Amino acid sequence: MKLKALRRIALQLRKSRNTNAEKDQHRSGNKHEASRELKSLMSAVPILMFTLFSESELGREAKAAGVDKVIAKSDSPAVLIRSIHGLLAA
Repeated sequence: MKLKALRRIALQLRKSRNTNAEKDQHRSGNKHEASRELKSLMSAVPILMFTLFSESELGREAKAAGVDKVIAKSDSPAVLIRSIHGLLAA
């Protein structure tokens, strides 16, 4: 059952991939829906959203959907790595 749900979520995320900022903003609802579904299936698994937008732009909406951390693609790789370590250590 969980495997089917995870496949559906993976397909949904694949469909929501973006090529520019406008598409990313338009499709953020899909990402938030996928986050909600993932949290409902595996509440202990942290979710990190890697997006064109900063946490201040998507933060509130993403947090409400179950996203634990939002990282902008413009952030340095070190920020991404620190965030991953922080989420895994929590």
